[in-house]
Amino acid sequence: MNNMEQNNPTQLKTAMNYGAAAGLSIIVLQVLFYLIDISSLQDFLDYILIILFIVLGLRNYRDKHLGGFISYGKSLGTGTLIIFFCGILAGFFNYVFHSFIDPGQFNSNLNLIIEQMENSGTPEEQVDMFIKMMTPFTFAVAEVMGYTLLGFIFSLIIALFIRKTDDSFESEMK
Repeated sequence: MNNMEQNNPTQLKTAMNYGAAAGLSIIVLQVLFYLIDISSLQDFLDYILIILFIVLGLRNYRDKHLGGFISYGKSLGTGTLIIFFCGILAGFFNYVFHSFIDPGQFNSNLNLIIEQMENSGTPEEQVDMFIKMMTPFTFAVAEVMGYTLLGFIFSLIIALFIRKTDDSFESEMK
């Protein structure tokens, strides 16, 4: 078994563990902000949590499973995977929340988006299509994709600082 095949289960396990921790942290934050009825700082704090869990997960994976070395590509992939799993949890929570706990909040958010679309001159056909397509389920799917894209973008930058290559003579001779 080559080195890449040996690391993939560990990479997936690391990504799932740190993604779950990030997702649960974001869910707790969302519930707290919902209960105290504040939303102005939520996106900023979500970004901080995403960055934190990508950094922690990559450092753990590099130092505990890869002997202190990780390539840029593996850092990028693992960081993106971490936030993909985070997005799955957050998307599932928001689906349940908007479908069963407080559907009214989903409808108010939807009305606010529709109002913004109309004020920006979006054609009526596009607004109508958006209304027909936007459900708690499609919102959850879009959230998973959005988190994954955000995780990819943050990982592009974070991987520059986390990567560490083995430039020793022994590694070059392998």
